[in-house]
Amino acid sequence: AASFQSTAAELSSCMLEHFNQQQQQQQQQRSAVQRMQVPSADTLVNALSMVVYSQVTLDSATVLQRRYKQYSQLLSSLGLQHSGLAACVQPFNKAVLACLLLAGRAPAGEARVSCVVQRRSAFWDALQHLQQQGIVQPDRQQQVAGAVQLAKLFPRFVDEQLLQQQQQQSGHGTVASIAVEGGEGHGPRK
Repeated sequence: AASFQSTAAELSSCMLEHFNQQQQQQQQQRSAVQRMQVPSADTLVNALSMVVYSQVTLDSATVLQRRYKQYSQLLSSLGLQHSGLAACVQPFNKAVLACLLLAGRAPAGEARVSCVVQRRSAFWDALQHLQQQGIVQPDRQQQVAGAVQLAKLFPRFVDEQLLQQQQQQSGHGTVASIAVEGGEGHGPRK
């Protein structure tokens, strides 16, 4: 019995020592990771979007080509590929990367597209307008041709309350002009 107790005590001491060593190793690994911590892919793309898209301007084909070349050089210097980076980021950053990638295929620069949309269906209203303008095509003709038409959308939002008042005043539900909200000038970023 005494020999069993001493063996159990040695085993317990050995297990405790092993556990303490594992804890120290894990702490050292955490410290090493913290020292070598790099920004996430989303942080990188967020910073890139702030630099590239800080102003809402219409870019010429030359500017778009230069932007695409700089983006390609950045990826190369980081040892990344576009598809690998796109796979690692959130959807809003995928849109930024798609714009940068498409910039290399836009021979005509960006077009300005103004339209009036309702807040509750802004995406669908804008998409319909872009299709009517021939910028977005429901089939794949643009993709087959290789070239794309880039556009910046400048939406104006229907002022629903003012529109209802105008319809009631006119008496027959239609008005000559659509009332739009006054804005702060950041529609394209919305």
